Amino acid sequence: FEQRFAWNERLLSQNLDNKSGSSATLIWGIRSADTGNRNDPSSGTTLELDNTFAPSSSDTQVYLLNICNSLFLSDFTRPISPDYECPLNLFDKWVKYQSSLPQPDQVYVDNCSGATMVPVPESTFNQCIIAYSKLMEDSRI
Repeated sequence: FEQRFAWNERLLSQNLDNKSGSSATLIWGIRSADTGNRNDPSSGTTLELDNTFAPSSSDTQVYLLNICNSLFLSDFTRPISPDYECPLNLFDKWVKYQSSLPQPDQVYVDNCSGATMVPVPESTFNQCIIAYSKLMEDSRI
């Protein structure tokens, strides 16, 4: 078995499978901008926020919840690991779980206005998801 594994690792097809593709990160709420010196690539640029991006609206919450699963249905994409879950999907699971408990976490009680799932009420979405991300130490949100 060990020798077969070693031989398999040397096959070109296995190497290509292991190293093929590239990774991508989706970031919402950022504008495409180049504020650096165009004649000096080392000058860098600044981060430009898109003030029109409103993740708290119900439609946007539902879109962001569904986009990840839809993306991974494509032939040219796959999650970074077999157990990967998108951050907003994990948030949705947490809200559903907390809302089902007789005594939910105080973070949920203080910040989520009794939400039972995504979409969370627009008026408390930001504070709820920020509180969740701090509790879970999830910087992807």
